Amino acid sequence: MLLYTTRKYDAIEQLQHITWTHEKFFETGENERYLSRLDMHAFFPRELQLLFLASGFSIEAIYGGYDWKPFGKGTRQIVVGRKPRA
Repeated sequence: MLLYTTRKYDAIEQLQHITWTHEKFFETGENERYLSRLDMHAFFPRELQLLFLASGFSIEAIYGGYDWKPFGKGTRQIVVGRKPRA
């Protein structure tokens, strides 16, 4: 199987348009191709933090990856928040 990825970023809408093309090859010589698409919104660091706060969450931690490394340039943005008890 082959997998091709194309990405196009729309800076105005802050959207990453991702298309995966999956191509399967069979012993008969035939092949099958299908597409998967995902539109993903990109949040700037301050923007995501303000969304947490505006929706009533407190921010407990911000990490740069699933391994809990520090948030910095070129890393993921993982925000851990807590909704106050009612």
